[in-house]
This record gives sequence, structure tokens and C-alpha cells, in this order.
Amino acid sequence: MIYLYWVAVFAVIALALAVQFGRRLEQTFAPALFIGILVLYLFGLAGPLLWGLGAVSLLGGAAGVWLVVQAVRRKQLFVHRWLTPGAVVLVGMVFFIAWMQAGRLAIGNDEFSHWAYTVKIMTNHDQLSVWHASEAGFGEYPPALALLEYLFVRLTPGFTEGYLYRAMMLFQVSLLLPVLSRFGWKRLGGALAGFAGVFLLPLAFYGQFYSDLCVDGTLALLFAYLLYAWLSTRRLQGFVTLQLSLGTAVLVLTKESGVIFALAALGFVAWDGLRLARAGGQPGAVRQCAVQLAFPAGALVLARLSWGIVVAMQGLTAGGSGNTLERLLSLAGPWPEKWTLTLSAFLEHLFLPVKNESVLPLSPAAWLVLGLVAVWALRRALPRLEQSLRRLSLGLAAGFAVYCIGLLYLYFFQFSDYEATRVASLERYLGSWLLAVVLLAAYLALAAWGRAEGKRLLGPGCVLAAALLVMPGTSAEIQRLVAPGKGAAQEQQQRAAYFTPQSFPMEWSENDKLYFVAEDTASYEVLCANYSFYPRAIGSSAGYNFNTEGDWVTWASEVTAEQWADTLTGEGYTYVYLYQISPSFAGKYSELFADPGDIVGGALYAVQTTEDGGVQLARVWPALAEG
Repeated sequence: MIYLYWVAVFAVIALALAVQFGRRLEQTFAPALFIGILVLYLFGLAGPLLWGLGAVSLLGGAAGVWLVVQAVRRKQLFVHRWLTPGAVVLVGMVFFIAWMQAGRLAIGNDEFSHWAYTVKIMTNHDQLSVWHASEAGFGEYPPALALLEYLFVRLTPGFTEGYLYRAMMLFQVSLLLPVLSRFGWKRLGGALAGFAGVFLLPLAFYGQFYSDLCVDGTLALLFAYLLYAWLSTRRLQGFVTLQLSLGTAVLVLTKESGVIFALAALGFVAWDGLRLARAGGQPGAVRQCAVQLAFPAGALVLARLSWGIVVAMQGLTAGGSGNTLERLLSLAGPWPEKWTLTLSAFLEHLFLPVKNESVLPLSPAAWLVLGLVAVWALRRALPRLEQSLRRLSLGLAAGFAVYCIGLLYLYFFQFSDYEATRVASLERYLGSWLLAVVLLAAYLALAAWGRAEGKRLLGPGCVLAAALLVMPGTSAEIQRLVAPGKGAAQEQQQRAAYFTPQSFPMEWSENDKLYFVAEDTASYEVLCANYSFYPRAIGSSAGYNFNTEGDWVTWASEVTAEQWADTLTGEGYTYVYLYQISPSFAGKYSELFADPGDIVGGALYAVQTTEDGGVQLARVWPALAEG
């Protein structure tokens, strides 16, 4: 019910925008979400984030009252604004999202380290997580989508994590809906097929697009949304200016790299808009275009500056340190092995097909060419956009080249050797640009067919068929779309081995503190444990993997029994949870246990102090996995 309540609030705000600006509900739903996010952001800057929920509710109520007044005054129910194919798709997706994301739990590394964890911090304190930098691992990350997730999850019992995914997916769907504004009831079948195509297309780039809280793919949707908002009318006034202003602010506040995409989008709008204004020959057209551009440009500056000030106030920094000019000049000298290996790996990932389960796997370079060729070819189907599409193709190609150079710079100078030489997450970063290019081509093709501007297009069925060819058809994400209950059950089973404040078997006081041990593991297990047990105190200050001879030696810490005992007593730990131990653990630390024969993985031990001031670990809870 909480989910449907917030959907209804935003639907009312969206309908008010539709009536005010003469648009359809599918066009105004995303701006309504933008408004909600920015209202919460303003309250978050001031401190009391919880009040923002009331403000959004009041805004929805005010919009409802305004709609009633307008309906009485104009003597109409504005049916043509909300009874449309796009609105039908929105309603269907609202219930599909509720069904698909029911029972979901976070299971991703990045979700534990930030994207879900930051919402937990916000929910616990009712403040932005940046104000609690000691708890947040990445407090400098912008909070736009975390704020929307907070809105949906805050009033749920016990932090129901499925609401995080409902909020995220609702936002993603809202960015896909505007293309349906071109479709009338006579082309309902085409609208459904076309939307299915653009809905599935992101899966070709992000295999877990609709079941992951990471925002890289959503950046692409926002980028494409801004460009399509301009191309759909090419008039900077009223609703388009509102779309660009709100969307730009949210894009900047979604991720640090959102500034790059916002600048690219506004740069193209300025280039295309000013050229069109000059070509039109109307007096004052250029000046009017520049004035309208000032609004989204101002939104970009305000969003970036406000968040930068907050981050600086907390003593946080974004990115690495170092003189950029000196770094660039160093490229002219001898290259260290790291740079050579990184460049080789970068080019390999750029030009070789991505290994996935799709019928037609493509390389990032092939995706770029495919998207640009499609945009270029659409000039004939959309003759009124011919010059704009020429500029768009050139801008997207040049922007991608600059984007790649920027990524190489980061790999050379800010990533660790391990991450750089493997170009960690490169496909994910490139996908933010490439998905936007391909989506934009699909949007333009569907828009042309929806209004029958180009009869030579094969129509939405072609878009759907293309999406089916390139998406990973046997992936877990597809299974989640059609049978979500199975995936949710697996997530619940996976998380069951980790304590939560509710499942911890012992009485807990404010002075208690839990030590977590997970040998022969990397970072996943300790991140999951910390996330699951928050806000209670859990730590592994001396290390969580003590096996320095195993396969996971990169994440291991050499700690003697005496050192570990000193850590347990000196830092006030009262419990030790042996989530997973290696065969050598018992021999190395048996002297610390009350019963050396009772050292098993999955067991909980109380930290007790002996008469001589030493440490003794006594088992207080049965083993979960072994023993």
C-alpha cells in the first residue's frame, strides 16, 4: 500500500503538469519524480529529511486540489491527458513492478558498499548519509536515486528492501514512457511492441538492469531522456525547458559522472537550438533561445555547487589527488608497465565482442557504429530533423571519443594497478554512453512510426526484434522478469546466513560489539555482514580473513592469537561470529577458545575475560553451516 500511495501522489502531480502544459501523463510522470527527488534533496541539505516526505505528500495534495478546481472551471475531466496508451502502459508497469520486486533483498557488492547501504543510513538517521561520513563508505556520492528509494522505503516495516528496487525500476520506466506520447489508440499494438523493445534493450548492456541499484545504466536513460526531450519539439519553452532543467539537476545528482552527461546533453541542445534560431531568421530568436538555455544551465550549476559544498563541508573529496597538467605531460615520457597493460586491455575490451548470452553479441565499438548509423539513417524518415540528426551523430561520436579518453585517464592515474590493468567495470562505464545512443535511435524510430511521419520504417516490431537479438535471452534477469519469486527466494536464502538486528540470537545492549570472521573470502562477505547488521556495531578491525596461505591471500591479514586478543579486548568486542573458517584456523587460535574442540564455522562466541586478564571465546549459539 505504501508503494501504491507514493505512485498515486506522483501520478496526481504528473496529471497537474499534464493539464498545465498541455501534455500527456506519460510525458509528465518522470518530471513529477524529478520534483519529488529535488524536494527531498532540499530538505536533506537543510537536515530534516523526514519532513521531505510530508512536503511531497502536501505537494501531491495541492496538485489534486488544483486539478479539481481546473476540472470545475473548465467543465472537463481531462480524459485526453490521462486516458492514453502510454498511461495504460504506466498502470500496467506499476503493478508489474510491485509483483516483480516483491520479497527482493540486496545481494550485490556495490549495493552493500553504497547503493543500498546509503539508504539504510538515511533511514536510520533521517538525514543524508553524507552527514554521517564515518558510517558511509562513499559519502561523497550524489544522492538523487537514493532519495527516491528513501521516500518509498522509509515508512515500510523493518526496512523492506523490495521497495528500493520498486522505486528504482519505477524511475527507470518513467524515463522510457515519453516515446509513447506519439501513439494513439489506433496504434496500441505498436505502442506495446515498441515499449517492450525499449524496455528490454538495456539488458543488452546491463544483465541485471532491473534488479540492481547501481546507477550507471540509469545515467544512460537520463541522458537519452534529455536529448529526446529536445528533439521531440526542438523548442526551448515551457514544458521542454522544465524537462531539461529538472532532468539536468537530477542527472548531476545521480552520480559524479552525471555532470559529464549533463554538459554533453546541454551542449548539443545549445548547438542545435542556436543554429536553428539563426536559420529561422526571426528577430530575437537567438536571444530567446539563450535565455531559455540559462534555466537548465543554472540547474546544472546549482546542483553541482550545492553538492560540492556539502561534500567539502564534511572533508570528503571526489576522485584522486594530483596535478592534471603534470600527469598529462608525463604521458610524453617513458610509460610504466601499468599504462601499457591498461591501454592494451582497454582497446581489447573496446573492439572485441562482449561475452554474454545474446544471439548477436557486439563490441562497444560496434554498438557505437550501430547506434550512429541508425540515427543517421533516420534523417530520411524524419526529414524535419535532418540537420539536427546530423549534428547529433557528430556530437555523440565526438563525445564518446572524449569520454573514452577521460576513462583512460582515470585508469592510468586514479585506479589501482589491479583494477587498471583489468580495466575494471569498463563495460559498465561505456554502457552509460552507448545505451543512450541506441535508445535514442529506438525512440526516434518509434516516434516516426507513431505519427506515421515515415512510412518506410518497419515499425515497433523491428525495434522489439532487434532488442531480442542483442539481449542475453537466458540470463538470470530474464528469469526474474518472468518468474521473480524464485530469484527472491534465492536472495533470502543467501542472506539468511548473516545476522540482522532482528535475527541476532542474543540480547543486545548499547555496549555490545560483534567481530566478524570470514576466512578464504574477498570483500563480499564482510560487506554483506556489515550491511545486514546495520545499525548495530560490527567490525573486523584486525582483519576478517586470517588465512595468509590460501587462494584469497590478497584479502588476508597476518594476525597472531595475541594480537587478535588485544584487538578484541582493546576495542570492546563482546561477540565473535565465525561465518567461515579455514582448516588452519583452529590450530592458530585454539588458545583463545574455552573449548578448542568446539571451533566451527557458522557459530557465535561470547568474548569473556579470564582471571589473568586474557580472552576466552565461549560458544553461545549453535553452528549454522558446519560442526
